Parts: sequence; C-alpha cells; structure tokens
Amino acid sequence: MTERARTFLTILCVAAFLIIILITHLFDTGVFFSVIIAFLIIPFLYILIGKLLEKTKQTIKSQKLFVSNVQHELNGAMTYMRLNSEFALRNTDPNDQLGLSKTKSREMILALRTELEELKNMTNIIKNLSIMSAQEHGPDNIELTKINLSSLLEDLCRAVSKQSADKKRIKIKINSDLPGYVMGNQTALEQMISNLLTNAVKYSPAGSVVDASVFTGSDKVILSVEDKGIGIPRQDIPYIFNPFFRSNDKTAREEAGAGLGLAIVMSVVKKHKAKISVKSILQKGTSILIHFPSAQ
Repeated sequence: MTERARTFLTILCVAAFLIIILITHLFDTGVFFSVIIAFLIIPFLYILIGKLLEKTKQTIKSQKLFVSNVQHELNGAMTYMRLNSEFALRNTDPNDQLGLSKTKSREMILALRTELEELKNMTNIIKNLSIMSAQEHGPDNIELTKINLSSLLEDLCRAVSKQSADKKRIKIKINSDLPGYVMGNQTALEQMISNLLTNAVKYSPAGSVVDASVFTGSDKVILSVEDKGIGIPRQDIPYIFNPFFRSNDKTAREEAGAGLGLAIVMSVVKKHKAKISVKSILQKGTSILIHFPSAQ
C-alpha cells in the first residue's frame, strides 16, 4: 500500500472513530462504553478497507499492464505495415505498368500513399496514448530539475520548424530575451511544448506567423504560444483538453488528429502544478498561456 493510501485510510478511520463515539454518546451509552465499541470496530474497518484498496490497486495495475501490452503489439504491427508500405512505394514505378494500364498504376501508387498516411496517423495515436497513460498513471512526484524554459522553447521551435512549419512557409517567431527557470521534467515539458507548437502550425494558414514567448515575473514564468489560425469556437474551449475531443467545426475537422495532443498538454500542466488559460477568436487565432511557479 502506498503512503498516500495509508494516509487516506488513517484519516478515514479517525473520522469513523469520532462518528462511532458521537453515535453511541447520543444513545447515552456512556463515554467508556463508546470508546470500547470504537476500538473494537476500527481495527476491523482498517483491515477491510485496506484490503479493498489493495485489491483495487492490483486491478488497476493489471489493467495498465494489459493496455501497455496491447499498445506494444499494435505499435509493432503498425510499424511493420508502415515499413512494407514505404518499401512498396519506393519500388513502384508509374512508368513500369506490369501489365496494368497507366491509370491503374497511378491508382495503386495513390492507394499506397493513402495507406501509408493512415498508418502514420495510427502510429501517432498509439504513441500519444502511451504518453498520456504514463502522464496520468505515473507517480505524482515526478523527477524535477531546474530547466531554462526559454532555451528549451528555442530548441523545440527549431525542431518543429523543420518538421512541419517550413513546409507551410510558417515562421515561428521566438520572444524570450531573458532565461525563465522552472522546476520541471525535461521529457514532459518537451512533449507539452512540441504539442502546442505543432497544433499552432497545423491550424494556421500557409505563410502566417506563430509567436512563441516566455515571460518572467517575480514569482512566475509564463509560456505563451499564439497563432493566427482558424480559432476555436467559444463553446468548445471548455472541452479541448479532454481526451479524444474533436470540434464539430468543419475547418478544424479537415486536419488529421485524434484529440490527444492537448490532453497530454493538460496532464503535463497538472503534474507541474501550473495553470493554463486559452483565448481564441474564430478566423483570427488562438493564444494559450501556461503559468509556472518560478525557480529563480
């Protein structure tokens, strides 16, 4: 049993002890008799509830192991299929028709490309599920080190520019003159910032600008990612951090995704005891701010 579970169980038993004394006192059984009854019942409750908590813990552990194994098997299968599709696509020559018409050859190549794109999307969904599961069910006290958020933001802006922004001629503008130090987990913060930047690029028009900034104060460090994209409908904002949430907005649904990116962002925010806020105007853009406790 974890320390957290023991603390909860102890508090529960103390509350039960006081309630039993109160009830027996109301029936005018005497203080001594009330205490005796309480001391007889409390150990039984402690053992019973402890066993229930332990059983629940084992059930959750088994479920996590099952999900992890399924994710591993799916990931392996998807990777195998993706590699085969890539190999087939590389070795398919539209001019070498192999007895097929040129139109049929082109249709086969198009089908391979479509299948490859779907496989990449499925692999990405499985990867995000694994990350979210690790964030949600991992230990509460994650390993934290002093991190320069400004420097980390600059590195990830360069990476996302190469991966996706440059293809849409989107410039990611960095505003972080001063270092902003926070106590954080390097891997989790990298995933969070990468998701925010990728989302901003995905929903921004070609040739636009995404502003990524770090502001420092006396007791906080604020990370900001702002785009000039399609925006988020006001009624959707309370739900965008829910796993698998997809807006009904037609323009938003044209972009591929499973609604896990921002769910991962929220789980990282919670782990770091930070606060997040969203401002968005349709067809004008979205601004997401995350307030971290400063480690200056």
